[in-house]
Amino acid sequence: MLPLPFSLACTDAENPDDTAFEPLDSTIEVEDEDADGDGYVADAAVHPGASEICDGLDNDCDDAIDEDVLETFYADADGDGFGDPDATSEACDRPDDAAPTGTDCDDADPDLHPATIWYADADLDEYGDPWISLVQCEQPDGYIADDQDCADADADLHPGTTWYADADADGYGDPMSTLVQSEEPSGYLYTDSSDSDADINPTSVWYVDADSDGYAAS
Repeated sequence: MLPLPFSLACTDAENPDDTAFEPLDSTIEVEDEDADGDGYVADAAVHPGASEICDGLDNDCDDAIDEDVLETFYADADGDGFGDPDATSEACDRPDDAAPTGTDCDDADPDLHPATIWYADADLDEYGDPWISLVQCEQPDGYIADDQDCADADADLHPGTTWYADADADGYGDPMSTLVQSEEPSGYLYTDSSDSDADINPTSVWYVDADSDGYAAS
């Protein structure tokens, strides 16, 4: 074993002064023969004519490192797996904050990307029809991200609908007894009025009792 300058094998074995790189200041012990039979010492993967691989070295001794083998990655600031098409970098391996594709339409919002599902909101109640959807990056007109509407033809029926108990079955509910849900519960309505007397509701006709005798003039 002889101490030799280590030049990443870009030095011709027959012409040691013909180097593509400046020798490193330090020396290491390497085999003083061409052990791998490629005509160059030190590293079989580094010599003129070698195939360039993504390893941070100038494998083919052309003064360029990882040329034509680096992959392009796209910044993924919102971590949704889709990158910003205007923010690229090249590397051998994907960085933690990057994505393999640059197809994100809003890299600041993880809910907006090419795999986002949008649901039709025909009645414009801000609740979408789970049976009618589109998959795309940007929100289409008439669609929203919610999929909880039970009746997309009726803006009054949705998960935020307030129902009022109708104990007297007069068709008008008690404003003090409510439920909030999509579908109409048994015994409830989504209109409100007095629920203590079936004769008292928003359509009741009232007559003036001027003499306060309990009877009104008809």
